[in-house]
Amino acid sequence: MDISIVIPVYNKLELTVNCVESIFKAKSNCDFEIVISDDCSSDGTFDYCKNLANARKNVKYIKNVKNSGFAFTCNRGAETASGKYILFLNNDTVVTDFFLDNFLKTFDIFNNVGIVGAKLLYEDNTLQHAGVLIFPDKKVDHLFRYFPKDYNKACEFRILSAVTAACMLVKKELFFREGRFDERFLNGFEDLDLCFKIREAGFKIVYNPEVEIYHLESKTRDVFTETNDNALILTEKWGKKIQPDYWMFNEGFSFKINEEGIFYIVKNVIENAEKLSSNIDELQNIVKNDPLEFNAMKKLISLYSKKKDFKSAVKLAGDLFKFAPVSESLLILKDLFREIGGDLSDIEKYLTEKSKKISENKKKMRTVARKLFSEENHKTGIFYAEWLKNFIGDYSSYRLFMNYLEKIKDVDKMFYKIWEIYYDDTKNTLEQLSRERFSI
Repeated sequence: MDISIVIPVYNKLELTVNCVESIFKAKSNCDFEIVISDDCSSDGTFDYCKNLANARKNVKYIKNVKNSGFAFTCNRGAETASGKYILFLNNDTVVTDFFLDNFLKTFDIFNNVGIVGAKLLYEDNTLQHAGVLIFPDKKVDHLFRYFPKDYNKACEFRILSAVTAACMLVKKELFFREGRFDERFLNGFEDLDLCFKIREAGFKIVYNPEVEIYHLESKTRDVFTETNDNALILTEKWGKKIQPDYWMFNEGFSFKINEEGIFYIVKNVIENAEKLSSNIDELQNIVKNDPLEFNAMKKLISLYSKKKDFKSAVKLAGDLFKFAPVSESLLILKDLFREIGGDLSDIEKYLTEKSKKISENKKKMRTVARKLFSEENHKTGIFYAEWLKNFIGDYSSYRLFMNYLEKIKDVDKMFYKIWEIYYDDTKNTLEQLSRERFSI
């Protein structure tokens, strides 16, 4: 047996039916079985699964005595599995042709593979997951979420810190040797923990873009109910071992923090807005291929607005705020709403709340920045120092940022250059300081 597909389920029978049918319809050269592990569903799941297991030799069905959560249900399914590999697959997924073959191909491309993750897509063909991204504050999100399906960076094999267990292939022997899913986690972060364990054992976590799966994220249960408790368990287990994904710098990206202290990704190269085309078709093509082309998005919004195509302008302004969640993006949306006579109350309320959070975060950010630099974690600390400079702007914040730039010297010159572009009013002073401190 090549692969055992373990599907943890909890109610939502219609999703399970769609998932199972897509597996049997998909083309494959692999020998596989399906293990449906039921976390004590109360709908028609029992009857459907029992009938399916009786009708098909390669389907197994087990049911928990009580509702016990994702980790327990997956572990129990794995114990029943006969395959060399186990594919954990959420029941709110729809697979595509040769997904199993493409999974196994990973082991021919890389050595010491422990876990393989897939390209997960929303129903509108935008990306939901191209691996897991760890931000400098050690919070996590799915890499390239909402990007176009064929975004070039999401079409590359990649070795990562973690992938989601919504669709995760692992060697059965390795899964049990490294301790399975930790059942202290309740519907969240058990996949990160497993990836960290297997990485620490010397195996690779690989994202395979050739495995494409449609995923109706979190439709089965509310995975965020126990998130805070899960985060505490993860921090207790891994603490300082969790490292931000600074490989992003080498891929042409960086991180920034918005007014609320939330990280988002940007491109390192800042495009000159004045050199952008004024041709709507050309700008649409740029924005379609790369949601991080913020200047192109702003220019296209302006052109839509001039043509009175407010529907397109508002939709694109919403996308801009999604990828660049800062007040400037929201103000663009506010101006459009004002022009078309829309309700501004929600936007005004949000801007007020953001302003309050800037003040509330000041002490916290300064404390975090100093703590990180006392630990010589300069690369992470620079983000918090930059936040203080950008959003507080008092003398001490500027000096703190400059002192930290001096400490990291040429390692992070790019931050200094970005600052120089954004702060033209202090350009002469910055150029002088750059010559003195960095010999630029």
